[in-house]
Amino acid sequence: MSVARTIADMLAKTTDRWAKQRKAEIRDANARWRRADRMSRRARPLDQTEAAARVMQKAYLTASANGTLPANPRQIYYAARPEMLRLTEKTRIASKYFTQTLLIEYMRRRRDVTATWNIAWDDRGHFSEPHTGREIGLGTLAVRDYIAKLRKPKILNAGVSAVKADTMGPDGRYSAVLFLEKEGFTQILEAARIAERFDLAIMSTKGMSVTAARTLVEELCGKRGLKLLVLHDFDVSGFSIKHTLVTSNRRHFFRHAINFIDLGLRLADVEELGLDSEATSNKGDDDKIAERLRINGATDDEVAFLLNEERVELNAMPSDVFIQFVERKLNENGVAKVIPLAEKLAEAFTTFERGRLAHAALKAELERLNKEPVDVPADLTDRVKAHLAENPAETWDAAVKAIIGEVDDSEESGDGGA
Repeated sequence: MSVARTIADMLAKTTDRWAKQRKAEIRDANARWRRADRMSRRARPLDQTEAAARVMQKAYLTASANGTLPANPRQIYYAARPEMLRLTEKTRIASKYFTQTLLIEYMRRRRDVTATWNIAWDDRGHFSEPHTGREIGLGTLAVRDYIAKLRKPKILNAGVSAVKADTMGPDGRYSAVLFLEKEGFTQILEAARIAERFDLAIMSTKGMSVTAARTLVEELCGKRGLKLLVLHDFDVSGFSIKHTLVTSNRRHFFRHAINFIDLGLRLADVEELGLDSEATSNKGDDDKIAERLRINGATDDEVAFLLNEERVELNAMPSDVFIQFVERKLNENGVAKVIPLAEKLAEAFTTFERGRLAHAALKAELERLNKEPVDVPADLTDRVKAHLAENPAETWDAAVKAIIGEVDDSEESGDGGA
């Protein structure tokens, strides 16, 4: 081999080794850069959208007792807030931005996760059917329930209506009224069947009670003596709301003492349940705020807590904790099932037994009638159309009933004979 060839081979091998070494150095540098980038990205605070995406599913499951109860958006916010504060290194997460932007955007992007979520959004309107008197609030759960029950018309066989106790108002039906200063818990209470299990009426408002609410409170819990049990946030507004509900002002003067019980939240409840507080801004002079709080029933410790610009909402409790809290408070205050006097029970027993006997006597005859053939008019469709043309506000089934009535009238007058 020539000297020139040997030198060329040596140069080639040297170049190849250099190239491989250079590639290794580049790979190593890239690896270090990627590692440093990952570390820096882990170290930097997340923005609120990133943080919400990371914690939202866990927050919903916490608020909804693992999906076994509805949860309102504010409850999800409270469940998500501690971890979001840590991830974003912020001191405050705005609840309105969370519930109206972050939560909605997450649900839009992650339908695979949120399709079965049971969120109790506030009603923003009402929907009513013609003729049936059926009405629903335009909230998520109400609309979902309505859609789930949609079906084609059913024509039910003839029958006898069951005897029932017909009530209007509290007599024989409920002995207490549960008032909430907000409406977002209504569906949670319905899911737990609180009203049915404790025989109580439920009233809620958004904020301060209106005159109509106080008028009803006086009739039920003043004149008739029912217990008024009030649930409210532990904040300046919550104390004002509960006080206004039962106190005379220029809009309503109470002529009867109200059988009033404050269920909380109070400071003792907050401490017992370990609920998270949130910062708030009390507008006004501290001395005046403190005076108003004491007039509204706050203790010195509660005044000190609230003047420190801290507050705790009912929403700070997940749904299962909220239901347990309500159940405990109702039991502690003697709210129980309604049982009428012995005379009314005896009257009910007698009427129900007569109804049972009547139903047994008619059942066989009804079964026979339901099997009997019926002559359907050949021109029934045309007659229904004609009836609706004359009575456009009626329904097709009302038209069928009217035509049957016309047939019966014709037979009774002897005009329908062959």
